[in-house]
Amino acid sequence: MKNKKNYEAVVNSMIDYIQQNLGTDITLSKLSDRVHFSKYHLHRIFKEYTGETLKKYIRRLRMENSVNMMIQEDKSLSEVAVENGYSWISNFSRTFRKYFKTPPRNLKQLLCTEYGQLSFEETGIKNIEIKQTDDIFYRYKRFFMDYRILTEVMKNDVFCESCSEVCQKTFGIIYDNPQVTPADKCRFDLCFIKNSGNSECTFKDIYKSGSTDKILKRGMFACFDFCGNYEKLIKAYEWVFLIWPLQKRVKLKNAPVYEFYRKSKDQKHYIEIRVPLEI
Repeated sequence: MKNKKNYEAVVNSMIDYIQQNLGTDITLSKLSDRVHFSKYHLHRIFKEYTGETLKKYIRRLRMENSVNMMIQEDKSLSEVAVENGYSWISNFSRTFRKYFKTPPRNLKQLLCTEYGQLSFEETGIKNIEIKQTDDIFYRYKRFFMDYRILTEVMKNDVFCESCSEVCQKTFGIIYDNPQVTPADKCRFDLCFIKNSGNSECTFKDIYKSGSTDKILKRGMFACFDFCGNYEKLIKAYEWVFLIWPLQKRVKLKNAPVYEFYRKSKDQKHYIEIRVPLEI
């Protein structure tokens, strides 16, 4: 059990490092040196936990990140390629087309045409506020999962022994766009706030194997109060990323999104969605 916990922590640290360094030359040798594992052993446990080889995982994340950059940022295709580890735009375009079955220049237009016509009334968003947040100390457990079954995770893990419904000390970190990332590869961190002052809240699973301490650093966020089911939540995200920034002339960070869970009742979820902003 101890080895399993250690391995999961090592893989999570690799995943975080890869996410933060997609524009650099990431090799098995470099990662092996960082975590002090042999290349063979590291390759084996990484595939065991993620279901992908390191090479395929990095290529997939670079392709998916390039899509998110094209949606959220006003950058040239050359800049997107370089910031995702491709020195030559021809190599980037070839890999992109092979992966998504369409040239990169066409993708943003396709996404905006398909998802960019939503009205605010369809989103389930009740209120929007821009605010500065403080540091949050938390412990987390990582999942690779279809976001549509988050409700089941919430039932099993977010109801603590002292609270009658979703505990106010929990939040989730959403890393991937389910319109781009395969459903079973979407990353989700279930987080438990450590400095919230409610010592009565206790969780059965959050401190078990695989949970790790981290800090969500202070920053400026656009906060959206949402109420609805999963299908409406997807529409809310489409509106937040494709329409709202253009309407308000704000720039979103190409970074994970945070969901602070308020309650779940009558098939509806009450969530505060926090999207980091470029200052």
